[in-house]
Amino acid sequence: SAGGLGQALQTIGWTPVPISEAQPGDVAFWYGHIFIYAGGNEIWDQNCGCVDSAASGTTLPYWDYYLNNGVGPVTVLRMPQ
Repeated sequence: SAGGLGQALQTIGWTPVPISEAQPGDVAFWYGHIFIYAGGNEIWDQNCGCVDSAASGTTLPYWDYYLNNGVGPVTVLRMPQ
């Protein structure tokens, strides 16, 4: 599950970061979905194996959609340096 993966990543040193500070390569978890932040307000979607630039039914990039529409909670983790 996404929650289990998030816990496992934190166990090996991945650090939670505020969504506003997300950087390309950070992993985001949202209600059982796992995304990789691609930068430029776009996310890599594991469901289609592609970079999504628009949420269904909106012209806003996915990341903006999650930030501005209360679609959450979104957890962002960063790989240890």
